[in-house]
Amino acid sequence: MSVSDVVQNFKNIERSSSCYIYPNIPPKKLKNCIESYCFSGSQVDFLLDDTIWGSAKDGMAISNGNLYYK
Repeated sequence: MSVSDVVQNFKNIERSSSCYIYPNIPPKKLKNCIESYCFSGSQVDFLLDDTIWGSAKDGMAISNGNLYYK
């Protein structure tokens, strides 16, 4: 798989209504993610919102090379 394939895959993921890639993570979702389960203190690179109403208090995040989930 080439680098361009990986980039294209991330672009396809970001088109989903519940996946966000830095710097396009909405501030309120980012705040809820950090307060609820992503305690890295670093920039969140990827956020998957797994809530029904879109609060991002449950989901998965990648930050500083670590995977966080709730």
